[in-house]
Amino acid sequence: MTHRLGRLAGAGLAALCALSLTLALPPHATPAASAASGGGTLTYIKDHDVWIARGDGTGARPLTTDGSAGLPYRAPSQSDTGIVAAVRYQNLVVMDQQGRVLAEIDPPRLPSSLGGTMDGSPVDAAISPDGALIAYTFAEHSCTNGCAWRTATGYVSTTGAGTPATYGTSFYADPSWVTGRRTLQSGGYGHHVMVHDIGSPTQQHWFDDGDIWYPSEDFGNVEVSPDGTLLAGVRGYGDDRDILTYRVDGNIRSGTLPGLPADACRLDGEASDKITDPTWSPDSTTLAFGAADGVWTFADNKLGCTGELRLLLPGASEPDWSAAPLSPPAPGGQGGPGGPAGPQTGDAAALTAVKPPKARGTAKVGTVLRATTGAWSGSVTKVRYQWLRNGRPIKKATKARYRVTRADRGRRLSVRVTVQGGASTGVSVSKAKKVR
Repeated sequence: MTHRLGRLAGAGLAALCALSLTLALPPHATPAASAASGGGTLTYIKDHDVWIARGDGTGARPLTTDGSAGLPYRAPSQSDTGIVAAVRYQNLVVMDQQGRVLAEIDPPRLPSSLGGTMDGSPVDAAISPDGALIAYTFAEHSCTNGCAWRTATGYVSTTGAGTPATYGTSFYADPSWVTGRRTLQSGGYGHHVMVHDIGSPTQQHWFDDGDIWYPSEDFGNVEVSPDGTLLAGVRGYGDDRDILTYRVDGNIRSGTLPGLPADACRLDGEASDKITDPTWSPDSTTLAFGAADGVWTFADNKLGCTGELRLLLPGASEPDWSAAPLSPPAPGGQGGPGGPAGPQTGDAAALTAVKPPKARGTAKVGTVLRATTGAWSGSVTKVRYQWLRNGRPIKKATKARYRVTRADRGRRLSVRVTVQGGASTGVSVSKAKKVR
């Protein structure tokens, strides 16, 4: 695989030819031990499952083990508190760094640009830095008023609470978080880089590729560095795509939008590279991105355009970088979807589920399901129950027994058990049952 690094100046694309540097990299390179880490952890997809590793590629391990070609995990992301979210079929799966499921959420329908609503399997998702919200996107192909792909993005709490109207929605895609209250999204020409503040009914247009380059190409899949000074995005169509990095000229984190970004480095790959999903390290010095052969990093050194490209995670895809440190794996290999749900990383005093709770009984309309408490790592003095329908809390269903209703037909029921013992608490979710 060949990558070309160049600095794009105001003179346009012609400057690239004069200033570019060509690097020939072996197609199956292994990670270099001296690769810049950038700190934190990377979540990514490998062999259809969600994986996690330190920023330098060490400590890699799977968080899920039940992914398959027919039912893969997609679009993983991680908050700075160590909570991971990923898409699986129609659900958003929320888990900790041990792979223990905290919630399975069937996200609400979103308004369509045609006046109806959109639903189905999210095509993208991103958890907020504080772990409170997940931005998700639906897409559908419609031939009403001309054939085209239409998208919609909304937000849902990581507990499943809230409605699209609570946080605001858009007709754009590829959400990424600038702060816990602001996202970037992408659309077609005239809407390449859009900004949305949570709760606002409208989005702000920042800039298009055509505002900087001629002729204009598609530009999107954008992400701002954690310190707000750099921007990366994917330029081009289909497999013929490049990644551009820009310097943000002003404050993008809040308030009025800054002007057009300045300068750019271009990571220009061959058509087979299929580069996508740029994501910044917590210290804002290194960029990771997906390619056909794995996840690569580029130590940009604040747009010096002289950094080094390295294949960090062969066979990986869809990377997302978080400031959360890597916690130890679950004792005895516990975890994975349906396994015991533990506390957030770093909560040393929390109780952990040695044996997860269960929803006993037949999941059929009219029958009663009974929750077991499970077994815990310490003494339990108080227990609370919350029944979930497709990962979302059911109103007033907070007792150990739950009678299955018609509204549950075809849905998946589980129970979330919260325990307390002294100053310690713990949370675990039972394996879901589909209602017949």
